[in-house]
Amino acid sequence: MKEAWRVRLESVSFSYDKGDEPKEKLNDYVAATIRYRVIRDSRDDSFFPTTGRYWYAGVETGAADGFLLKAEGQYATYRPVFNNWVWAMRTQAGLMPYDATNIGYADRFFLGGSQDMRGFKLWGAGPHDSRNEDIPLGGSTKLLVQNELRYPFTDNLAGVLFADFGVLGRKPFELTKPKASVGTGMRLRLPIAQVALDLAVPVLRDSKDQTQFFHFTFTSAF
Repeated sequence: MKEAWRVRLESVSFSYDKGDEPKEKLNDYVAATIRYRVIRDSRDDSFFPTTGRYWYAGVETGAADGFLLKAEGQYATYRPVFNNWVWAMRTQAGLMPYDATNIGYADRFFLGGSQDMRGFKLWGAGPHDSRNEDIPLGGSTKLLVQNELRYPFTDNLAGVLFADFGVLGRKPFELTKPKASVGTGMRLRLPIAQVALDLAVPVLRDSKDQTQFFHFTFTSAF
């Protein structure tokens, strides 16, 4: 069990090419926040766990183009299922008690990306600006559920089959049309990190969502 505190002071500004300004005004702002998190990790391995759980819960507050109050949590579990296959499930949730337009752009919740909702570009799943459809607007409610079946070919190489499911709402507790994707991938363990290659296909999406089929990450495993 661990506790973690973070103090953040950050200046956020935006610039656009002529004619690319979004309809929703995005203000430049200074964020001054403090975050507290409690973390518990009982996994048998941080890269390719076969048993155990990992979870955290936290809250962040302060000023970020308005009063910021953000609650976040994650829960992941790992279980052997048959032969050498391992089932891994991760759930992430986030909530702010007001409409996303009341807080600075970079402090909103977003959905999509190689380490988030696969099958979609970074922040590409969810509402987009009506004038500039390349700009995601974020939300104040987020739910992401990821399920994987993992098979270790060696101690340092594994294959995965996965299904991701996510919801992003602009208002508190808003449950919009869900996003979903399925895919397959490989995991390679290196001495200090992990390489992940994923091929994902969106199966539930909106017309304005920005998709991405191939994902590559160089990071630690969830």
